[in-house]
This record gives sequence, structure tokens and C-alpha cells, in this order.
Amino acid sequence: MNPNRSLFARFAFITMWMFVFSLSCEKIIELPGLGSLGRLTGALAMGAGLVAVLVERRFRIPSPAHIALMLVVLWSSITYRWTVSPVATEERIATYAQLLLIVVLIWQLCLELTDARLLMAAYVLGTLVPALDTFRRYLTAQETFYQRYATAGFDPNDLALTLALSIPMSLYLAVSSGPLLTWCCRLQLLAVVATIFLTASRSGTVAMAAAFTFAAVLWHGAPRKQKMLSAIAAGVMACIMIAAVPASSWMRIATLGSEVKEGTLNSRTVLWGAGVRALGDVPLQGVGAGAYPDAIASVVGRPQTWTPVAHNTFLSLLVETGFIGFSLFMAFFAMLLWTAARMQGQSRWMWLACLLAWTIGVSALTWENRKPTWMIFGLLLAHSAARAPALATPRKPQALPMTPVWRMS
Repeated sequence: MNPNRSLFARFAFITMWMFVFSLSCEKIIELPGLGSLGRLTGALAMGAGLVAVLVERRFRIPSPAHIALMLVVLWSSITYRWTVSPVATEERIATYAQLLLIVVLIWQLCLELTDARLLMAAYVLGTLVPALDTFRRYLTAQETFYQRYATAGFDPNDLALTLALSIPMSLYLAVSSGPLLTWCCRLQLLAVVATIFLTASRSGTVAMAAAFTFAAVLWHGAPRKQKMLSAIAAGVMACIMIAAVPASSWMRIATLGSEVKEGTLNSRTVLWGAGVRALGDVPLQGVGAGAYPDAIASVVGRPQTWTPVAHNTFLSLLVETGFIGFSLFMAFFAMLLWTAARMQGQSRWMWLACLLAWTIGVSALTWENRKPTWMIFGLLLAHSAARAPALATPRKPQALPMTPVWRMS
């Protein structure tokens, strides 16, 4: 973090680092009267970020992708006028507004490549907490579901995708950081892969495989000696996985092919069919943001122990916001892909692998309102516009110039 930045900006960035660190372990720690760790750090980051912008009287103009995301949130808010569930839509609008603010603040605070790497490191290091806790639960036979394991407060599928998204970042940091962080990333990769297998999440395993496509890119461009060491490390990792992961996890993961061809993907196809029928009555405007469970209640009822969400982010957005909202989101997502594709060197392939893993993972999960999703979007945009660290001798702390910026009078 550049020392020329003001005290307020530096403090705001620290709170943002804490928020990103907490994303993968926010449900593990509940603070009495304050809620989850993620809620507390998120509120702190938003408050500190807003204060930094107001005190410095500078506002970095959002990119076209940010504008597109704002339009998605705006349209989702408009669906309140016809939603089938006003309470659910009101809650979703509030969630989207907070997440959008986080994306904008990442854009305001993450100005240099060093900043982007620090936030990546926060997410990567944060995943060690749920990974180690999942191992603890496995060793003490505390199953989340039958022969499936996840840290406290997490569904195994959600945990698997949360961890899988860290893999491209961890690989990127491992080849571009100092010895300490490099070894932390290597150990994190080992812990994350083993934990994903312990969750026995089929979609999470496929997302993990997609995330590791970035490793193939790194391996292809590495020196011969590095390739040999990487191959040996991969072999050692495979042996550890085979020895440490229970047979029940391998057996469940192995059913992926048959479940896709002949099964219902744990009743997901039933939920998808009900959503498509609900969309047929309001194809353009949708049933209302966050209203998917109420829209399909006539088909699947109102279960007491679980919420019948879409289990597919793209279908969820389509049904809840109609073809208009879905088109706005896909336009935004196309901008993300274009932004990642235009980046240089390893950054390009790292973000493309991350977006591929996200796309595969959310095809079986409802993640449009999850913090990691919006963090990934915000960090990608900020990283793409980040500049190299300044080499000048630090002087009196002041606000860094940004182009373009709007100066408040």
C-alpha cells in the first residue's frame, strides 16, 4: 500500500482487507449482538471507505462495467413494483445495494497492483480458516451431511466453491511473491484441494478442476526444471489426497456422470422446471428479485427445513428479473470477460480461470447475492485498471491522483 496515501485511505484499505479475509470464514464466528464476522467487517469497510472518499473529496469515476452492474441493481429494485414477495424483494434490494457499495469501494481503494495482490492474499489466507476447521470436524467425525464435511455454518457445496475460487489467486501469488507468501500459498493449495474433496461436492470438484486450468498455463511457460518440480509436487499431492480423503467422498464424486445423465441432480431439475413455469407468466419483468422461493411455492410447497432456491444463479436471475434483468446481467458479465481477456500476462489467465470456475460452480448454486461473487467482480475490475507502484521517495501523505476522478467542491 502506497505510503503517499492519506491516513483515512490507508485505514479504509485495511478494513477492506479484513472484510475480504473474512469472506470464507464469516459464518464460523458469530458475535453476540453484532451477527457474523463478515457482517461486522463489511460494515466497518463500508463506513471507513465512505469516510475516506468524503475526507479526500475525490471520487474515481466508475468504469462502463460498474455502470452496467448498477443497472442490474436498479432493475432489480424496480421489480419491487410487481414482485410476488415484497418482503423477499425488499431484503434482496438492500443486499444488492450493500454489495454494490463494496464493489465501488474496492474500485476507489485498490489503485495499484500491490493493492490488488494484497486483497487476493487476504482471500487466499482467509480460506485456511474453514479448511482447517473442516479437517478438525472430519477427524472428530462431525458430519455436516451424511459422510460429507464442512466448516460450521457452511453448506458443503457453498464451501467447495468458496475455496475453489481462491485457487487461481493462490497460484498467481505463489509465482509472483516472496518466499513466505509463496510457501503459504502452496500449503493453502494442498489444504483447499483436500477440503473440497472432504465436502464431496460434485459441482465444487468440477469448479476446482476449472480453476486449475491456470496451473496448466503456468506450467507451459515455466522452465524445464520448474516443470519437473511441479510434476513431482502434483504427484505428492495426489498421493496425499488418496490417503487422506475417505472413500465415501470419492464414491459420491464418481457419481457425477450418472447423475447428470439419469438423475435429478439432487432434485435441482425439479426446482428448475418450477422456475421456468413461473417465468412463463412474466417473461420480461420476472417474478421479483429474491422471490424465486415464493414463485415456485405452488409446485414444491414451503419446506420447513430448507429454502427452495433455484440452485442455478443464471436461472435465478432470469426468473426473478425477467429477460430484461437477465440481459443486463449478461451484458455486465460479458464486460467482465472482455476486461479479463484484455489484461496482460498471467493476470489474464488467472482471472479467466477464476470466472470459469465461478460460472461452473454457480450453475448448481444460487450465488447472485453472495459476497464472494461480488468481491471477485470488484477485484477483477480494480486489478485491470491498477497501476504499477510508484517509485518516488515517500513524501507527506496525500490523496493519490486518479484518472479520471471527480473532485468534490
